[in-house]
Order: sequence, then C-alpha cells, then structure tokens
Amino acid sequence: IVGKRILFILDTSGSMYSYDRIVVLRSEMTGIIQSLSEAYEIGILTFPKTRFPGKDFGIADEKFRERSV
Repeated sequence: IVGKRILFILDTSGSMYSYDRIVVLRSEMTGIIQSLSEAYEIGILTFPKTRFPGKDFGIADEKFRERSV
C-alpha cells in the first residue's frame, strides 16, 4: 500500500449473498483491517448502503479496527 489514506468500496448488494461471496468479502476485509497500523487512515463505503463507521476517514487504531470488523 503506497498511500496513507485508504478507501475501501465494498459491494454489499444482493448478488454478494449468492455462492457465499459476502462471507469471503468479510473474511478478507477482516484480515486486511486487522493488519493495518495506526499510520493509515481508512474509510469504508458500502453500496447500496452508506459509509461505515462514521462519516469520514478514521485512524486505523485498535478501536476503529474493532468497530470496522
């Protein structure tokens, strides 16, 4: 990862629930988020829903990672 601000855009539409795609997405995102240090700011945007957690980027500290997972 080159930058210090990372925006994840995740598809959470109905098609993700076939063939356990959403399970794979959750598993992969959990690993990625848990591996990030506080040097990064992350944002998560899901569609067709909204941003999570919060309205902007957050520092990838332990509390933010815990809420994100």
